Amino acid sequence: GNVIPNVYLGIMDYTGINYDYNDNIFVIEGVEPVGFGQELRIAGLDDAAADDRLVFTNIENPANAQQEFRNEAVVTIANDGFAQLNISSIVLGDTENFEIVGAVPTSIAAGGSAQITVRYIGTHSGSSAGADLHKSTLTITSDDYDEGVTVIRLAGLAQEFSENG
Repeated sequence: GNVIPNVYLGIMDYTGINYDYNDNIFVIEGVEPVGFGQELRIAGLDDAAADDRLVFTNIENPANAQQEFRNEAVVTIANDGFAQLNISSIVLGDTENFEIVGAVPTSIAAGGSAQITVRYIGTHSGSSAGADLHKSTLTITSDDYDEGVTVIRLAGLAQEFSENG
């Protein structure tokens, strides 16, 4: 037989009634498959605050060595599709206050995943009390079949000193 692009056969047998081979055969023409291919999914974001962002803190002079703050986050990029996902770029909007640690993936196999680490390196200007806010984006460009660009919002608060410290 010959392969005819965008032509499909739909074959249906009524189950539970008369098992007499194929009861209905449909020829479906002029359609393209939807939802087949690469499908990028992001995990590891701050789901409690919003499902499209990461929030960081950085304290230059913590009150003590046990004080915890989050200046690093691991983001998982998964491919829930049926074909290899190719990533053409992973770009930070503000490279003065945020950085990607290590190598970034260029492709992810179907059903696979890869991790990247984003680090907040913003510092306090020292010109005022409180914290300095830095905002940015992490943009992932891929050949995802329906959303080629994924944008993750980033925010970081840089403090010179600990609160009450």
